[in-house]
Amino acid sequence: MLCKVVGEVFARRVEQAMEAAYPTELDHLKSLLGQLWKDRCSFAHADMNTNVAAQQTFNAPSWTISQYTKLKEILGRYEAVLMVEMQQI
Repeated sequence: MLCKVVGEVFARRVEQAMEAAYPTELDHLKSLLGQLWKDRCSFAHADMNTNVAAQQTFNAPSWTISQYTKLKEILGRYEAVLMVEMQQI
């Protein structure tokens, strides 16, 4: 999504700066977002009775809140790196 707003070259520059400042955080961010998206889609686009019949398990609200707390922390770091890179333009 950032590529569409600022362009692919700048988005890659921010990713490289993020990896330099916070190694592995970008991969963790992608993994976290992917898991939350997968969980959300599996339940948002299916009938509740279908999920129950398939014995789908739901994560506890505390787990989801924990994931969003981690996500907020990583996005805060990403924003800091983004601001530094924008100041260099």
